[in-house]
Amino acid sequence: LVSWSYRSGYFFEAENFVGQEGYHLVDASIRLADGDSGWSIMAFGKNLTDKYYATHGEQILDPAGYMNIAPARDRQFGVTLAKTF
Repeated sequence: LVSWSYRSGYFFEAENFVGQEGYHLVDASIRLADGDSGWSIMAFGKNLTDKYYATHGEQILDPAGYMNIAPARDRQFGVTLAKTF
């Protein structure tokens, strides 16, 4: 399974000082299952293009006047093992 999503640009606060430009994300996974035993294994990848984007941002109103940005996770790979009963 491959999924693609696009998120248009947006601002994090009402004053529109701190925002995020639009970006694309690509995720993928493959799952193998044994119906008789109930076991399955899945390998996955998220943010495969390793896109840097912010999940939160705010302008800090202090004498320095800076912005605080919380970045999203980098590219991830993983494996899950599951058993159904």
